[in-house]
Amino acid sequence: MVFRDLPAMRDRGASNWPPLWIGTGVNYRSRIKGEMGTLKSVWISQDKTMCILTIEYNGISYVGSLLFDDASVCQSAYKLFCEHRGSPIAEIGSIIVNT
Repeated sequence: MVFRDLPAMRDRGASNWPPLWIGTGVNYRSRIKGEMGTLKSVWISQDKTMCILTIEYNGISYVGSLLFDDASVCQSAYKLFCEHRGSPIAEIGSIIVNT
């Protein structure tokens, strides 16, 4: 299965991939949606059910979040993101993962 289709990556039953990207700093009103940009950094929530990502797209930094139904899947996704910092988001979405 490709990463973007993980069934545990859901928010109230609907897939939340790709995240809504919200501009940071002076670009806080900028919003984009889609598999765009390059992954710059990733954090995991304390309860291990959410990953927070930062990307760069057209010279602007954006932040987005992904919610997971399963903490172990979230931790696996976090590791995958850490291994692919600097990669395009579209490429990360296409990675084959074991379920």
